[in-house]
Amino acid sequence: MAHLTALYSDKERIDDALNLFEEAKVSGVLALRGDHLDGLEPVGVFDHASDLIAYIHERKPYLKIFAACYPEGHIESKSLDEDIEHLKTKVDAGATHLISQLFYDNENFYEFVDKARAAGIHAPIEAGIMPITSAKSVYAMAAKNRTEIPKYVVSLLDKWGDDLPSLRAAGVNYASQQITDLLANDVNGIHLYTMNRPANARRIWHNVESLFGR
Repeated sequence: MAHLTALYSDKERIDDALNLFEEAKVSGVLALRGDHLDGLEPVGVFDHASDLIAYIHERKPYLKIFAACYPEGHIESKSLDEDIEHLKTKVDAGATHLISQLFYDNENFYEFVDKARAAGIHAPIEAGIMPITSAKSVYAMAAKNRTEIPKYVVSLLDKWGDDLPSLRAAGVNYASQQITDLLANDVNGIHLYTMNRPANARRIWHNVESLFGR
C-alpha cells in the first residue's frame, strides 16, 4: 500500500504517482491530508484528505483507497461527533477502508466504531496498534493525537520507563493483549505501527498469529 498526502501535492504530482502505482501493480493507496510544515505554503489544490480521495477515486476507481480515522477524535476537531462527520465525507468521496490512529484503550475504539456505524459509515475499520517502545514516545504521541493513556499503561511507564528492554517487552505483551481482545470482538483488521522496530512486530505476530482466521 502506497501513501499520498494532500497539502503539498498538485494534480500533476498525484497523476505521476498513480501511474507509477499502476505500473507496479499497487492495489491500495493511503490518502492523508498531511501535517502543516513550518515555512512551506500548501499548494491549495487538495486542502483536505477528502479532496485527494475524491480525485484518486475519479482517476483510478479500481484502487482501494484507505483513509485515517481517529478513535478519540482528531486533535483539530471540536468533538468526536464532528470528526466522524468529516470521516463520513472521506468515505462518501471514495475511501473504501479506514485505518485508525493509535489507541491504548480498546473500549475507546469500540465506542468509536459504534458511533461511526450509527453515522452511516460502513467501510471496514482497521485498528491501529502502536507498541510501547519508550515513555517519551507514548506521552508525545498521546499529546499529538489526543490519545488517552489508561492507568494500566501509566503503571508500565512508571515501572519500566528507565529500563527500555523491559519496557519494550511489556509493550509487546500489551500490544498482543490488545490485538487478542480486538480479534475476539471481530475487528475488521489490524494495522501494526512498526515504528522501524521490526523485531517488536515479529514478536507480536508470533504471539497472535494462530488467532487470525479463527
